[in-house]
Amino acid sequence: MRALQKVVQSDAAMTNELNRERAEGLGRTGRLIEDAIAACAALKEKLATCPTGHTRAGLLAEYAEHRKIAVEQRWYLEVQREAMGLRKQTDLDTFFPLPPPIRE
Repeated sequence: MRALQKVVQSDAAMTNELNRERAEGLGRTGRLIEDAIAACAALKEKLATCPTGHTRAGLLAEYAEHRKIAVEQRWYLEVQREAMGLRKQTDLDTFFPLPPPIRE
């Protein structure tokens, strides 16, 4: 009986550790998405006042790169959530609205 109790306690400890790791992974990915979205917003403001030319092209490229990171990390978050059994992904649009592409 005592051995069974140790196995149950060990299993519970392992489950808790796995859940902590899952939560940390989701949090890390969420922060990366938030950072990329914030960078896009800041770049969009700069682009609103930037005339055409070399500087604008650089800002557009930087915006596209941060947007790519946001889209990629958002996909990773969806995969992580689905692996945890969270099938509904529509709330991600509310929490992590992806910036639109800018074409010029």
